[in-house]
Amino acid sequence: MRRQIDKIDCHLMKLYRTAMNVQEYYDSCIAPSGISSKQFTTLRHLSFFEGCSTSELAEHMYLSRSTLSRNLKPLFTAGLIADLKEPGARDSILTLTEKGKAVYAEATALWEKAQQAYTAKLGEETLRSFEGVLDQLQDILT
Repeated sequence: MRRQIDKIDCHLMKLYRTAMNVQEYYDSCIAPSGISSKQFTTLRHLSFFEGCSTSELAEHMYLSRSTLSRNLKPLFTAGLIADLKEPGARDSILTLTEKGKAVYAEATALWEKAQQAYTAKLGEETLRSFEGVLDQLQDILT
């Protein structure tokens, strides 16, 4: 469901609703893989930082450890990730399972098509400008 932003004067609400619309777009594009865009992002980070702990992955993803732990539960349940830590060890050793690698590969192909369509819809110049604004907004509090 597309959320309207044209009659809102609050910048925060416009950004929030736009982000929700974009997330729903990506969710619908990668839905055939069986995972959500948030799960895809987690698998993507884990593929980059294979063997890291939950704390390290949370840091890489700019999430709290507790938020990431909640996000990891369905991925463990689905058999997409595993923890290879030794019994009694404190730190996790997170990894993609073979099933996780296959789902991630399928989702990546779908995500790449979504990226191409997103870029085509906005245009290269608009997208670069938009990303420049996002970079500025990232530093709004500094």
